[in-house]
Amino acid sequence: MQSLPSGHPQKQQIITMFNKISSRYDLLNHLLSFSLDYFWRQKALKFLACHRHTTILDVATGTGDLAFLAAKKFKPSKVIGVDIAEGMLAQARKKCRRKHLPVSFQYGDAEYLSFHDGQFSTVMAAFGIRNFENLVQGLQEMFRVLQPGGQLMLMEFAVPRPGIFQKIFQFYFQKILPSVGKKISKHALAYQYLFTSVQEFLSPVLLKSLLQQSGFKNIRLIPLTGGVVMVYLAER
Repeated sequence: MQSLPSGHPQKQQIITMFNKISSRYDLLNHLLSFSLDYFWRQKALKFLACHRHTTILDVATGTGDLAFLAAKKFKPSKVIGVDIAEGMLAQARKKCRRKHLPVSFQYGDAEYLSFHDGQFSTVMAAFGIRNFENLVQGLQEMFRVLQPGGQLMLMEFAVPRPGIFQKIFQFYFQKILPSVGKKISKHALAYQYLFTSVQEFLSPVLLKSLLQQSGFKNIRLIPLTGGVVMVYLAER
């Protein structure tokens, strides 16, 4: 059973951390990624274009950016974003009131989703699964609420392969990002946690294996920006 690595903050600590940085989360995402976070989400959704997406679940939705982009692109009847941090959900709802899109947000623990079996045609999660306390249980829940033939899209940071790009990645994530993140978010550990959680997370090959064990098929791995971000596509 794949659980949090030793030293990983417990679920309540993660909730508290994201609640504290929620008001500055979007600013920091765009600033620290040089606005690549928007490009990554757009690119990941393009890989879903060959499927029909009528009901979409965005797990660990944060402030809702992926949910909003999916609603615009696919014109589904319903998009639901779930998250365990109420502060993040408050920011998502605030943005939603301005956008007038068919997106709703609600509290939801990815490891105990409150939806019926096969309720969604598409399940997504961007930059959230490395925070799961029990990753296998979270993947199994995504499988459960996905319709037969439905598509899963995960997007997560990864450590690039050895080389100059990995050295740049390590320096930026370990030295620059935590320092700038601390100054703007006013939270000492949040962006140090980002570096640590990426370093400790499963390799793409191991995550693919877990997806297979959870029942998913036709799994594809697509690296973005030199492997800094990995997109995982799979079907139920």
